[in-house]
Amino acid sequence: MERIDNHLALGALALLGAVLCAGEARGQGVPTRVRIEPPACTEGPFDGRGWLTLLASELHTDGVDAVDIAPAPEAPGTMAVVRVDAPSCRPDLTEVQLTVDDLLTHKSVRRTLSLEDLPTSARPRAVALAAAELLRASWAELGLPDSPVAPSAVPPAVRRAMLLRLAPAVREVSGPSPPRAEEPQRWRASGALEALVFPGQSGAVLGARASATRRLWDRLPLVLRADLGGAYGLAFDRSGEIDVVLVSLGASLQLVTGSEALGLSLGPRVELGWAWVQGRLAEVTEGGAPTVRALSGNSPVLLVGGAATLRSALSSRWSAVLELTVGQTVRGVRISSSGQQVSGLEGPSLSLGVGLSRSW
Repeated sequence: MERIDNHLALGALALLGAVLCAGEARGQGVPTRVRIEPPACTEGPFDGRGWLTLLASELHTDGVDAVDIAPAPEAPGTMAVVRVDAPSCRPDLTEVQLTVDDLLTHKSVRRTLSLEDLPTSARPRAVALAAAELLRASWAELGLPDSPVAPSAVPPAVRRAMLLRLAPAVREVSGPSPPRAEEPQRWRASGALEALVFPGQSGAVLGARASATRRLWDRLPLVLRADLGGAYGLAFDRSGEIDVVLVSLGASLQLVTGSEALGLSLGPRVELGWAWVQGRLAEVTEGGAPTVRALSGNSPVLLVGGAATLRSALSSRWSAVLELTVGQTVRGVRISSSGQQVSGLEGPSLSLGVGLSRSW
């Protein structure tokens, strides 16, 4: 009875291998062969025929062309022998021994498979999958670039199957891939609200400033910054108010330090602008009737000094910025009324800006 069952299984496997593997076997000439040695008994803890068919199908996905089942003679070119040993043929047997003699990598691997928690109908598939996985574990090194087995000795179909099926295991054995270097962020644009104060002249203007920064070299932490700003302020006289408007362009070369999370840049800065002054001053004549005297003028403004920008990352691209500039006017504006100076944009200067920036 045992011989008949084995012959039936052998016929079924031969038909399955012919249908699934004929194309690739013809291309390679010599088929990739695996020999299976089943338990001595066919009736026992699992179906003795069903697991063989399932195992042959699993092995085919790993590039195996031909499966020989004992007691058929061992064919030339066999590359692995898979043995399943059952200590007894009792239906209540709780474990079986799986052994793979790998003739490609010249090693043997063994595993004990527990059947205790498996229903009878699920045991054939569990045995087939466990045996196929044991062979895959032995063949895993064939997918490594530095495999000790010569590539010419490994069937191409087996190597391809190991690369596709065992890619996660190969990456784990080989170690993590080196992190991909991110492209440096060369451009940064920012916008900030700004207060510019001239302490010696009691002059102050409030406004906004937009800037663009470009990193000049990857290895040298230097950036070139250009900015455009506009500001408005009021100067007060005992007889009225004076409007002050300032529009300016600035440029600075800054050295960057710190990290992506928190960075600081420092460098010299020059700013060139134009200021407009407009006021209406009320005066009282001897008759008591008020008169209005217009005051207007404009002048260029030139400042030089140093700038610092503190940046704190909010995300991978967005950051909060704090901008501080200390300078001195080379050309300024003095505001006078009735022969007396009331304000001015000249002398030492200090500006503070708070805003957001985005990098590219």
